[in-house]
Amino acid sequence: GMRISSQSVQGLDRNSETTLTLGVTFDNAWEGTVVKLSSIVVFVPKGMRVVGVVGQAAPPKQINCNDDAIAAADKDSCDDLLDNIYYLEPQNVDLSKFLTLLFTVKIGPADYNNVLSLSPITARFFKTTVRYTYAVTRILSVPIESTALAVVQTGTVETTPAQIVGTPSVSTAPTTAVITYATNQPTKDKITFYAADGVQFIDAYEDDYASKNETPSHTVHLSALMPVTKYNYKITSVNVNNIKALNQEAGYTFTTGAAS
Repeated sequence: GMRISSQSVQGLDRNSETTLTLGVTFDNAWEGTVVKLSSIVVFVPKGMRVVGVVGQAAPPKQINCNDDAIAAADKDSCDDLLDNIYYLEPQNVDLSKFLTLLFTVKIGPADYNNVLSLSPITARFFKTTVRYTYAVTRILSVPIESTALAVVQTGTVETTPAQIVGTPSVSTAPTTAVITYATNQPTKDKITFYAADGVQFIDAYEDDYASKNETPSHTVHLSALMPVTKYNYKITSVNVNNIKALNQEAGYTFTTGAAS
């Protein structure tokens, strides 16, 4: 997904530089595993310049339509007269969860006419192409004949949804947040957090979600957030019997700190 962290209409000043943040989120929605994220190519309108990426030491490299990094599917529509194209090989990224990269985009006074032409208002479009290595593992069932013994399990089966105990604690920084809380029974949890405009932003899973067992104590780390921004979030808890909590729909809020 792609998102501009700004109001729906962005004003430009002929005499000063304008800065936008372009958020690109890469999330695995299929059954396999993303083994490697090789490269990201970002197309921005002529007159806009990508000058850096939050969390990446080196800025993206500007390329053109003849570069080998341009995917075959993009060759026919690629036009150096209409787009500025930037190439990035992401470093030190965690592919076990979703990945959000924040690109800093600049529009200078000299770019004013390229962006607006002769119109007082216009729409401009962005495009991203990602190259990655993807692996799918299949489990095959092999029948084995054996003499089985009947096993009878006794105990209490939890049939009620989990509940949050008290109010979650949130520790924030300009671009990160850590949410800690407890549930009244062991669960595995995810947090869905939203931008201030109420549009769903992304799901985040608690630490070691895939490998850990259900637990009543939970910690979720959020990253790639915007400074001084209010976020809404809700918590979904699933207990050992796969019963999903339904009592956190009202949600919670936190606000990130200011950048130094």
